[in-house]
Amino acid sequence: MNESTLHGLRVVSLGSGIASAAAGLQLCEAGAEVILVEPPGNPARQEQALFAVLNRGKRSVILDINEPKGQQRLEQLLTSADVFIHEFSPKVAGTLGLDDAQLAQRFPGLIVAAITGWPNKHPLAEAKARETLVLARLGLLDEQPGHREGPVFVRMPFAKSGRAGQCCRNSAQRHC
Repeated sequence: MNESTLHGLRVVSLGSGIASAAAGLQLCEAGAEVILVEPPGNPARQEQALFAVLNRGKRSVILDINEPKGQQRLEQLLTSADVFIHEFSPKVAGTLGLDDAQLAQRFPGLIVAAITGWPNKHPLAEAKARETLVLARLGLLDEQPGHREGPVFVRMPFAKSGRAGQCCRNSAQRHC
């Protein structure tokens, strides 16, 4: 029997954005078991087709991580996880007890993939990582050929796709 590349890797994904969903999908398709942690009434499900595509093959658990019972269940999931993917800013992650230092103390072998738009110490670390803002800060909007002068907006979510790919590469390298 052929085992897939990431067979045996257990991933807990706690994020509703495209980047975390795409990262989880890529890991899932490479053979990892991916558990999607969703909030009650997950608003991402409103984009039914996109949600179905990006979350196929994953197990889903509904938890309110702002409640003690939800936090306890998340702790149980992380105990048996190899990788934890989230999209929280450093401040929010710290408030939830999910920042790098706290997770490293409780789960020393856990690979943490915090998919944010900015490094932890960056002036924009707490800002939402909007696709257009990330591409503009990288200078990519100015580089696009277009029918007019000035920035041309890109429809493909390159920044989100890049962050997802980087998350997968780093997780797989640590696992293999």
